[in-house]
Amino acid sequence: MAAREPEILREMTEQNLYAKLLKKNKQKKYVLHDGPPYPNGDIHLGHALNKTLKDIVNRYMAMTGRATPYIPGWDCHGLPIETQLLKDLKKAQKPIPAKAEFRQGCQEYALGYVEKQREQFQRLGVLADWENPYLTLQPEYEAETLRAFKELAVNGYVYKGNKPIHWCMECQTALAEAEIEYAEHKSPSIYMKFKLLQTTDEKLKNASLIVWTTTPWTMPANVAVAVNPEMNYVVCEAVTSTPLSDRYVVGEAASAGASTGSATVEAEAATAAAATSTPFGCAQGKQFSGRYVVGEPLAARVFQELGLEYKITAVLTGQELAGSVSKHPYLDRQSPVVCAEYVTAEDGTGCVHIAPGHGQEDHAIGLKYDLPVLMPVDEKGILTQEAGQFAGLKVTDANAKIIERLRELGTLLKVKTITHSYPHCWRCKNPVIFRATPQWFVAMDKTGKHGAIRAKALAAIKNQIKWLPDWGQNRIYTMIEKRPDWCISRQRSWGIPLPIFYCADCGEAQFAPEFFDAVIQQVQKEGSNVWFTKSAAEILPAGLRCQCGGQKFRQETDILDVWFESGASQAAVLRQRPELYWPADLYLEGSDQHRGWFHSSLLLSIGCYGEPPYKTALTHGFTVDDKGRKLSKSLGNTVDIQKTINTFGADVVRFWTASVDFKNDLAVSDSILKQVQEYYSKIRNTWRFMLSNLSDYRTAEQAELLPVDKWIVSRLQGLVGEINNAYQNFDFHRICHRAHEFCANDLSAVYLDLQKDNLYCNAPDAPERRSCQEALKIILLTLVKLLTPILAYTCEDIYKHIKQIAPEEKAEFVVLTDLPQVRPELIDKALEEKYARVLKIRDEVYKALETQRAEKVLASSTEAAVTLYAPAELVKDLTAAELENFLIVSRVVIQAGALKAEVRKAAGEKCVRCWRFFENLNADQICPRCAAAVSGSR
Repeated sequence: MAAREPEILREMTEQNLYAKLLKKNKQKKYVLHDGPPYPNGDIHLGHALNKTLKDIVNRYMAMTGRATPYIPGWDCHGLPIETQLLKDLKKAQKPIPAKAEFRQGCQEYALGYVEKQREQFQRLGVLADWENPYLTLQPEYEAETLRAFKELAVNGYVYKGNKPIHWCMECQTALAEAEIEYAEHKSPSIYMKFKLLQTTDEKLKNASLIVWTTTPWTMPANVAVAVNPEMNYVVCEAVTSTPLSDRYVVGEAASAGASTGSATVEAEAATAAAATSTPFGCAQGKQFSGRYVVGEPLAARVFQELGLEYKITAVLTGQELAGSVSKHPYLDRQSPVVCAEYVTAEDGTGCVHIAPGHGQEDHAIGLKYDLPVLMPVDEKGILTQEAGQFAGLKVTDANAKIIERLRELGTLLKVKTITHSYPHCWRCKNPVIFRATPQWFVAMDKTGKHGAIRAKALAAIKNQIKWLPDWGQNRIYTMIEKRPDWCISRQRSWGIPLPIFYCADCGEAQFAPEFFDAVIQQVQKEGSNVWFTKSAAEILPAGLRCQCGGQKFRQETDILDVWFESGASQAAVLRQRPELYWPADLYLEGSDQHRGWFHSSLLLSIGCYGEPPYKTALTHGFTVDDKGRKLSKSLGNTVDIQKTINTFGADVVRFWTASVDFKNDLAVSDSILKQVQEYYSKIRNTWRFMLSNLSDYRTAEQAELLPVDKWIVSRLQGLVGEINNAYQNFDFHRICHRAHEFCANDLSAVYLDLQKDNLYCNAPDAPERRSCQEALKIILLTLVKLLTPILAYTCEDIYKHIKQIAPEEKAEFVVLTDLPQVRPELIDKALEEKYARVLKIRDEVYKALETQRAEKVLASSTEAAVTLYAPAELVKDLTAAELENFLIVSRVVIQAGALKAEVRKAAGEKCVRCWRFFENLNADQICPRCAAAVSGSR
């Protein structure tokens, strides 16, 4: 089939099947909005999974009477392409060109992979408007994205602030929450003492706060210590019980990722211990003895960790502790004690180091208490002159040096290395830092035109959007409930510019609609590169003024977050394309999009229009190997999708996609795909068998169905109902499993097996044979149509052959037909009950037959004579002749009794044509039935 699929695809394309599908269903639409993949390489298995699921949904909807306009898209801007071009320039030893020229190179790179991925998606059989996709680099798309920004701005949600955000030191840009991945990371874990200089209570005299952190490099920016106002704190007298060599247990460099040559703390501590019996020039142990303050719920664990024996001398609340002033552990600077409700007793000491420039919660506390925001780290992660003696160090190298300084001053209580979950850049996979820089934000809680975005989005999540699986609702709800304001500015080149003008006189950002409209108009005509090729004076119409009266302006240099761009697709595509509508019926993406595209689309739509952009959000899992591990080149467990399609065919990939419960992670490997191919082949071979036995089907008249054929057609109706229900609930794996079960069990193992004698040995015009062919036609046509959304190529291939014996089938392609529905007139519950009894008898007889086969008494069931003992209720309305045909045996004798089968070799001679045993064969050694059939065929 793999070799025939390209020919079928060519026919679909030449006949413009997508357009014909839209034309067929004009009355009612179903809009599945495509989340845009990134065009920077060949498609991988995850892409194939996603696009195939969407195609299955669209084909199903089309076959149930819906028009399914499907506009594929690509997310063309962003750092991966920019980084690749920079690598190429470096490799070629070429200088980085001007921004506009560099962006042109990025565009050409993106468009090249758009074309490549388009062909690869088409090869999967995905029906879409491939000639008119949406690309985030198209001028009309860029203009609508800027229009969405304008809506947010004039609606009161956009502001510029100097706030801590995730910052990638490698990519040198701000990152949004959706661009953060958490992974295991090794960090130094240190306990320090902050000596109290001024106290609010006499009980605190000569005491020190114990503070814990895993980011020593942030200590130059420390300006306070936070305590929980509701937590109890204890003042303790403590003495050491741990030798120095155990106190500084690191095991590796104190800073995970520190450069070669960075001193390890454990090595220095060991050297110090060996050199003197009095660490740091004081009596053994006195360095760590003293009066300490920690959270009461944490005291036992903290002092055990520090190896200190302690006695509680006083208890006071965090509220009572607040107002005291401590000394920075290595600088001549004060750190006031402030209250913060977020301080918990889950870890640490209950006393938290506050650096407003390096944390969102710290920043909020800084604003509350008017603390300075220090930012002694530049965009490359290098400490600046503001960091004093540590200036010029990378933050990872600064860790060890700062720890060394704390040790020298006697303010370090313990250090070791821990492994914990830490934020990483999703692009370069390196650890990120929090860094306060001027950025543009979308306010989550400010009341604008449509209320507060966060509150409105949370209400929509609960009341307006259907989430599949249902746990998705809680996942995205929690994310939006806890997220900070959305940082939408990026310090890169390849993206849509932030359309902000600053007054050259007063520096104020311009939010008047006329400024935005001027940019939008230019971008609509020339694309976003106009921002980098024209000056503000060339973009803005004459006469525009700042409120201060200034008429000269400069342009913002930052670009928009790519998640803002892709999130704007609901505005740029759904609200602009006439064949679509807003909100979409369905968004279908991987479960990571709760924090990505689902998330950004929802926030943008709420901020711009006050309503969510989709009615249902459906997620699929990720591809993993047969051991449950993420597919990775380093593990050698990746699956080459192009090779897989060439080897097995696209329909096997589609069948794999549908046969696994995609709402969970999907296991895949070469062995799994081979197994899937076997399941697929069982279905296809069953269909081919049925088709081959319809070659002499009479199209002129419809045969009357006999009981056994009515029974299997009735059974088919149950399958039709199950499959329709499964499609409606997106339970595609149930469709595949039930279709396979029906083909393998109901058909191959039972019905087709018992009908082989009828099809091969009866006269062509025999009523039994005609009835069977009529049933085969009904079954085959029904199954092919039922599985068309999944097996796109195979079903089209079979349908072309069915049409030759089914002139009533007028459609050019099977996907242009209607999905079969349950036909009540074909349901016969009495027959199903009767044949359920026959199957029970069959099981008993086949057990006895297997025994005889094993003992070499019989070679096949046609040699058998069966005496069946059965209760009257079981064999009511059953004749011996019916059972002989159903059981494929030569004789059946029915006797009353408990269910039991006795099998022996049948008397008589074997008919050379049908292989059953008779006592009256003719001279040609064939039975009367076969003789009549042969005579009739002549």
